[in-house]
Amino acid sequence: MANSYAWTIDKLFTKNISTGGQTYTDTIVRIQATLTGTNGDDNSITKTHEIDLDMNTSGVADGFTAYTDVTEANCISWIENRLTSVTITEIKKYMDDLMVFDLNIKDATEKSGFPWS
Repeated sequence: MANSYAWTIDKLFTKNISTGGQTYTDTIVRIQATLTGTNGDDNSITKTHEIDLDMNTSGVADGFTAYTDVTEANCISWIENRLTSVTITEIKKYMDDLMVFDLNIKDATEKSGFPWS
């Protein structure tokens, strides 16, 4: 079974931006989020990857969303567009590799000392 992934928005940072004679109040300029991956076989292993993004507000006038109207889905979409699908695929691949590693060592016992000691 395939691994599953979910975004959590951790923090939003805003500031007022003025451009073209207009001020856009509480423009989101930074998003901190976490991508959590869960092992698809038995859901026993999870891995997280934290993201801290500058949201590149240079085109704010083209598609401004008032802070009070922003949804979690908006933020996730903005993150995924800013990162690009290639980067997200690479992050998920890295998380998949970590989950495989954890599955391979699951139930291993740490030994104290070495046989040659």
